[in-house]
Amino acid sequence: MIGLGSRVRRLAEHVSGRAAVLVLALASLGAGCRSIVPPDPARFETVAPQLGQLLLVGFRGTEADAEADLQRLICEVRVGGLLLFGRNVVEVSQVAWLTGRAREIADDCGAPPPLIAVDAEGGRVMRLRPEAGYASTLSARELGASNDLALAQLEGLRIGRMLADAGINWNLAPVVDVGYNPANPVIVGLGRSFGADPRHVVALAGAWIRGMHAAGILTALKHFPGHGSSFADSHHGFVDVTDTAEPDVELLPYRELIAEGLADSVMTAHVFNRRLDRRYPATLSPRTIGGLLRRQLGFGGLVVSDDLRMGAIEQRYGIDRAAVLTVAAGVDVVLVADDRLPDGRSAAEVALVAVREAVGTGRLTIDRVSEALARVRALKRRAESGAPLIPGSLVSDGGAPAPRRPAARTTPDQPPSKLVTSARVGSEGWAPRRVQASAAAALAKRSAAGSEARSPRASEARSPRVTASAPLKVSPAAVVSRTDTSKPGTWKASRAARHRAPSAPRVTITAPTP
Repeated sequence: MIGLGSRVRRLAEHVSGRAAVLVLALASLGAGCRSIVPPDPARFETVAPQLGQLLLVGFRGTEADAEADLQRLICEVRVGGLLLFGRNVVEVSQVAWLTGRAREIADDCGAPPPLIAVDAEGGRVMRLRPEAGYASTLSARELGASNDLALAQLEGLRIGRMLADAGINWNLAPVVDVGYNPANPVIVGLGRSFGADPRHVVALAGAWIRGMHAAGILTALKHFPGHGSSFADSHHGFVDVTDTAEPDVELLPYRELIAEGLADSVMTAHVFNRRLDRRYPATLSPRTIGGLLRRQLGFGGLVVSDDLRMGAIEQRYGIDRAAVLTVAAGVDVVLVADDRLPDGRSAAEVALVAVREAVGTGRLTIDRVSEALARVRALKRRAESGAPLIPGSLVSDGGAPAPRRPAARTTPDQPPSKLVTSARVGSEGWAPRRVQASAAAALAKRSAAGSEARSPRASEARSPRVTASAPLKVSPAAVVSRTDTSKPGTWKASRAARHRAPSAPRVTITAPTP
């Protein structure tokens, strides 16, 4: 078979025109087939029983009604993690019982203890709801409006302790999408972004993560490479951000937080950007995950997909194909929010069968899945310690994380440096110029739709404007992180951050009054 390509090429020398082209095409096809090599049987037999560890799965039920699904997912599929939703939450003691029961099941059948994950961003995206007896929480938008790093860290610590008490060890948050498109429905519209200035997002998200780490909770930066510019929601269908994405802005939170060691894991977005990959959305894109996130940004930690049941993925690719493409792209954990498919089958089992077949035939390499499994084991070791977390280690520092590097030095004649953002004008701040017109039109349409339900005062009839943003500050009553503060009222940006951060241009987005 090795000499087939050269023999076909020699044959092509004796023919001409279209026939020669056809012969060479067949030779290329033969060469491509040779690149898929079945794995060594011994290695496959070692890896195959572990492949369920690459799945993070949501289930149904709250107590006894969840028992059958938990037994199957943990002991048969042997999933790496379980994801809680509002449907699993009734009240405080019930959630603690449910997560404890999941760990008991794993212990009884000899399965690896699953990660217990949840979306606990604060505000509207919070599965542990006040109706179930949990305290209310602040959204990223509210923390961003406060410009207060200590408040962000204390809120992260407070939510983190809530999760730890519930038996949860992995929080799929914070959102580090830069919310510069005021008409974005899924990030900006739901108050999930810290703001429109990427430097504010870096500072506030970093403080919030340190609070989480002080409670022993791991986090995930999302949604890579950025969902804040979109005009659509990937929960419902295909989302193209080619014309609205701003990499210099949207990648800054990832670059800075990875460099600070604050990226426990990264969650992908199901957004399509033909400048990054002309074929696949980010979750399925080797160029985006393996190229941009791994090689260019240097992230070596665990990557988890967003939900493959979302319309942007399931409608176009199906669970089986999407699971294989996701792992092949460099994602380590495949997230399935609802295990129950409309036809009654298990989505986790469908994904697992597809991944196992792809590994068995060589379409997914043993090296790729072994790398992913190693990252899952590493994250589990950190999660299962239950101790306050320091980036890259497990060290307790009196209940709060210690800084990775010392604060910048100052002298008595030199006050600590401040980071003051440029003026921002618009619903959620500044936006790139190509976003302005579309955003203004969307805002005007939204405003017109609601105008019949209210009668604005004369002062409200003017076009909306937001004044210049205030500098980040720290509450005098609660200074928490030595990394971010030297005294109340100031924040120190690293020299690298000051040099790399893009300046926010002054942009006015004016929506005409209907």
